[in-house]
Amino acid sequence: MRLLAVVVATLVFLGGCSTGSVTVTGTPRDPIAASEVRVYADPPADFDVIALLESAPSSGWTDQSRQDKAVADLKEKAATLGANGILLTGVTDSGGGSGAGVGVSSGGGVGVGVGVSKSSKSVFAKAIFVR
Repeated sequence: MRLLAVVVATLVFLGGCSTGSVTVTGTPRDPIAASEVRVYADPPADFDVIALLESAPSSGWTDQSRQDKAVADLKEKAATLGANGILLTGVTDSGGGSGAGVGVSSGGGVGVGVGVSKSSKSVFAKAIFVR
C-alpha cells in the first residue's frame, strides 16, 4: 500500500510537465530509472501489462519535439510503476482551429479579434514488464 502511495505522489508531481493519465491495470513493481525503460512498437514475446498510459505534452516547437517529450513522459511514468518497457499503442490528434470576430460598438468603435490554436497530440502506451 505504501508503494502505491509513493507511485501516485510521484505521478502527480510528474504530471506538471504535460497532461495525460495513468490507469493501473496490473501489479506495480519497485520503481526503476527511466533510462532503463525500452520503447516497443511491436509486442515483445513475454510481458505483463502494468498500466495504460497517456501523455499530451503542451510544449514543444515542432510535432517531433512534442512527440519526443511525450515518449520521455511515458517512460518516466512507466519507470515509476516499475515497468521496464512501454508498448506504443496509438497517437491521436485533436486538430487545430482558428477563428475571427468583428465587433462594432454603438459609439462607432470597431474591434477585430483573431485566434489560432495549434493541434495537440496525445500518445498512448501500455506500461509493461518484459520477462
